[in-house]
Amino acid sequence: MIFRNPEVEIITEENPLKRVEIAGRVCYKSEDKITEDSAIAFVKKLIKQGHTSPLEHARIVIPATYYEELENNTWCMPYGFHDRLIYTSPGHEDSYGIIHSDTEVSINLRDYLAIGGDLNRVVTEDFYPAEDYMTVRFICDRAIANELVRHRVMGVSQESTRYCCYDKDITFINPMPFEEYNRGAKWDHFFDSIALAEKTYHWMIQNGASPQEARNVLPLCTKTELIMTGILGDWDRLIEMRSAKDAHPQMQYLMGLLQQVYKKK
Repeated sequence: MIFRNPEVEIITEENPLKRVEIAGRVCYKSEDKITEDSAIAFVKKLIKQGHTSPLEHARIVIPATYYEELENNTWCMPYGFHDRLIYTSPGHEDSYGIIHSDTEVSINLRDYLAIGGDLNRVVTEDFYPAEDYMTVRFICDRAIANELVRHRVMGVSQESTRYCCYDKDITFINPMPFEEYNRGAKWDHFFDSIALAEKTYHWMIQNGASPQEARNVLPLCTKTELIMTGILGDWDRLIEMRSAKDAHPQMQYLMGLLQQVYKKK
């Protein structure tokens, strides 16, 4: 068994396709396959498979006139589309309803492709990455991750226990409060149960069970990695809600870490 504390990291990769790859590969823990030019092939594979949710981890800036052209040709907009769309200025139209030629739109890559956008224009750097959003990597336990993914306005990619096989030491998140727990009477049963869960998981894998079958014995304190992306205003609301006094102590701790790096950014 390995025990560790939660961690928070802001992902600063500017290339939108590379940011998608970083997030998407977390699901399968295949980050070792990332190369300088692997992002475009990875994104195209996601699109071909219909697994487009990782594309929400990238936002690009496009001319508003091009966006209006795409919108006019789209008969069904994605759910919540306009909540994720940002014009560069509130006064993007003149008094006659004509879009200013220098007005731009910030849009996430999944929405952009859903309304008929051309991926090649992103690849050729015809558009540039937006600055109105943030991508965060959380390392926490499964219980806290279950609370974070309820923020549906965010793009989310999470380490998958269906496809990741933990055939070596399994990592768990320390209980709260981190600095006070010990192996005294209060925690004896806790650590015994974790040890049994790990032993049972390994036994099942060694005897032919798939990771998605064996994962049923893993406790909620199992470490997971979660990448979330959202516009800055949504991050402000998430931090405020999850830092409240009635939030779980471990969530409050995680939000404290996030606020530290958020302020630096």
